[in-house]
Amino acid sequence: MMTRYSRLPVRFFNFVIVCLLVCGLFASGATVPVMAAGPDSTPTPTPPTPLIPPPTPVPTPSGAQASVALYSPGQSIVIDSIKMITAKEGWGISRSSVLVTMDGGKTWVEVTPPSSLLTNKNATAYGGFYDTKTAWVIFSADDQISPSEGIWYTTDGGVTWMPGPPLGHKAFGDRMWAEFSVLDARNLWVMIRGVYVGAGTHYNHQLFRSIDGGFSWVTYDSPNSDDYTGMVFFGGNDGVRTLQTTGSYAPAPPVLETTTDGGMTWVSRELPAPQIKPDLFKRYPYCETYSPVMLSSQSIRVLMGCFDYPHLIYAGYFYESDDGGQTWKSFPLPSKAHAETSQLIYFDDSHILVMGRNSYRSNSAGQGWTFIKTVNWDGQFSFVDPKTGWAIAREKGLSALVSTINGGATWSLLKPVIAK
Repeated sequence: MMTRYSRLPVRFFNFVIVCLLVCGLFASGATVPVMAAGPDSTPTPTPPTPLIPPPTPVPTPSGAQASVALYSPGQSIVIDSIKMITAKEGWGISRSSVLVTMDGGKTWVEVTPPSSLLTNKNATAYGGFYDTKTAWVIFSADDQISPSEGIWYTTDGGVTWMPGPPLGHKAFGDRMWAEFSVLDARNLWVMIRGVYVGAGTHYNHQLFRSIDGGFSWVTYDSPNSDDYTGMVFFGGNDGVRTLQTTGSYAPAPPVLETTTDGGMTWVSRELPAPQIKPDLFKRYPYCETYSPVMLSSQSIRVLMGCFDYPHLIYAGYFYESDDGGQTWKSFPLPSKAHAETSQLIYFDDSHILVMGRNSYRSNSAGQGWTFIKTVNWDGQFSFVDPKTGWAIAREKGLSALVSTINGGATWSLLKPVIAK
């Protein structure tokens, strides 16, 4: 397990504001072309192997409860995060509201769990989504997730929700949030995370796992923590966490963590320097890992970026391992493909996307890249196939929902509203 402390990561509208944002949606680019790091980003999983050892079930309160609506029909909304399941159907979160769409993001139906925290104007929902019917949600209030909070789960598309047992976590911080990693309808993980400032910026977390769809949860001790940039699992027991350590440290090799027991224990692994640049890690103050993807229990793909502040120099690489992270091959990314702000989306060796302000595709297993487009916003992306995708486009405190049908070569602005 890592022992390094971490630094904080680098990282409706009136008509005029929307126009300014949209200008970047259609700027340059022409070539058209398993979501990484996000909770629902792995390829179709094989049946999970048993957890070692099996967790002790925790009783859950019984009785499904109907969802509630905070928005009014016809009201314009801002989607903060999106997870599309098909070209038409998907999930979205707008502050504390959970929503579903059946028309590709144009209109939305609210299906928010009836949490008592919804009376707090600063409540925020965090979700994990598997298919059109199955989802999990936990709430924070005033940037805090109470140990008494549980995870709501639904198997009917949000029509009703079951309250999960209180997690009783021990994470803390000036700001707290939750990150899900969903393998299938029964197997999922959630990290309750916190960050605080005191003689530097520090992170802590507590990891939970469910093997029964959220009915019960088991927790794993987390004696150390880092600024994790992604977490993904395959087959139930094997997983990868990427991380960044952007503190005042001497140059060091990039690191990721792997597990073979479902997250109970993690092994820290340093990536080797690229063969074409053996001194790379000595030339940059920061070399970090991002966007993990698992294609099998042994097959791992990640992005690695080396940089300084304020990003005057930069180098990025695509890394692959087919033996669980013991050995690696690396291939250079285009110079403008910044790993720390991009998202790796991996369908197969012939359909790989690196989406960011400068987006690229590969049809050669990451060994070569073709430019797609430059935009003037950072995005949270959700693709259902190599051409059909959505993004939450963010720039200078503003955000908009956009979609593409040509792999990101062009983006169209959507104006989401609550269905009437």
